Amino acid sequence: MTRFARLVVVVSVLAATPMAAAAGSMDAWVGTWTLNVAKSTFASGPPPSAVTTIARLDVVNGVLQITVDAIDEAGHAVHTVRAVVFDGAEHGGHGTSNTWIYRWLDATHYEWVTKVDGRVTTTTRLELSPDGLIQTLRTKGRDARGENVDNVIIFERR
Repeated sequence: MTRFARLVVVVSVLAATPMAAAAGSMDAWVGTWTLNVAKSTFASGPPPSAVTTIARLDVVNGVLQITVDAIDEAGHAVHTVRAVVFDGAEHGGHGTSNTWIYRWLDATHYEWVTKVDGRVTTTTRLELSPDGLIQTLRTKGRDARGENVDNVIIFERR
């Protein structure tokens, strides 16, 4: 998986909300978030810029639509839409061997585990700042090529 592909996966699940969360706590995650490359650290060097737009689809069933607009390493625009469900089950990667397991932890934390070909590769934990203006993603593990992943990615509310 390329560095950009990892970023798209990370960005794809930004601001997702859980089935059991109250509407008030869910609203804190919904919005438009911009990657702050200068404040982020990446094991393999910084990715291109990214902007994420989040729109709730079906709160009752815990499904959220995440829209990601990013620039890839070649400078091309990439548009991705994903539905995220916090049910602890594996969800496929649309034509890839990747799956993701999403877990809601509390009003300011959630995580997802990435698997490639059935093997756990990384775990990402996201934290929302007390003022609701910063999302910090911490990803640890190894990517599909076995390279170390130890990233702290900062997104700021627009």
